[in-house]
Amino acid sequence: MKDIVRVKTGVYGLDSLLEGGIPDKRVIIASGSPGAGKTTLGVQFLRTGAKRGETGIYLSILEDPRIVVQDQSKYEPELVKMYKDKKLLFVD
Repeated sequence: MKDIVRVKTGVYGLDSLLEGGIPDKRVIIASGSPGAGKTTLGVQFLRTGAKRGETGIYLSILEDPRIVVQDQSKYEPELVKMYKDKKLLFVD
């Protein structure tokens, strides 16, 4: 059987739990109650891709993208710059 290619999440400790990261080209759903860390997980994953030169998009139905960027910038101070440089796109 062929080895599964994995993509790093950028979340400390999570990649080792996931045996190297999220399986490439798979659909992943993060679910949980408010405050469980779904937004943080998603934004950290996109930030990791942006640092590798990839462009990512975060789609929100309920939250104002500016608030998401502001809240998440405490984990990654460069997030605001990535947002302004359109390396991370936030859509509501």
